[in-house]
Amino acid sequence: MKEIVIRRRMWGRGNSGGYLRNSVGKQCCLGFVCRAFGVPLEAIVGQTMPERLDDDKHRVLLPAWLLRTAAEADVSTAAGVNDDVTLTNEERELKIAAIFKKHGLKAVFKP
Repeated sequence: MKEIVIRRRMWGRGNSGGYLRNSVGKQCCLGFVCRAFGVPLEAIVGQTMPERLDDDKHRVLLPAWLLRTAAEADVSTAAGVNDDVTLTNEERELKIAAIFKKHGLKAVFKP
C-alpha cells in the first residue's frame, strides 16, 4: 500500500474553493497525492483538481481515479471532504483515509 504523507502544517483544509497547492504553500489532500506520484510542485500550484493539470506528462503519472470528473467520483468526494467547513480535523482525516484506502493508498497524517 503506497503511503501518502499529509503534513498538517502544509495542509490547506476547511476552506471551500481550495487548490492542489496555493500560492502560500498550503496543499489539499489531493495535492499531497499528486506529489507522492511524482507530479512536480510547480505543476500543482494554482490547480484545483488533478484532471486540470496543464500537461499530459503530469496526468499520466496519476492513477485513473484521480482523473475522473464526475461529481460522484471519489476524487470529488475527497476534495469536498478536504474543504468542508463543518468537519472537525479528526472527522476529515478519517474520511480522507477511508477514501484513499479504497484505492490502495494509506493516508499518514503528520505535524
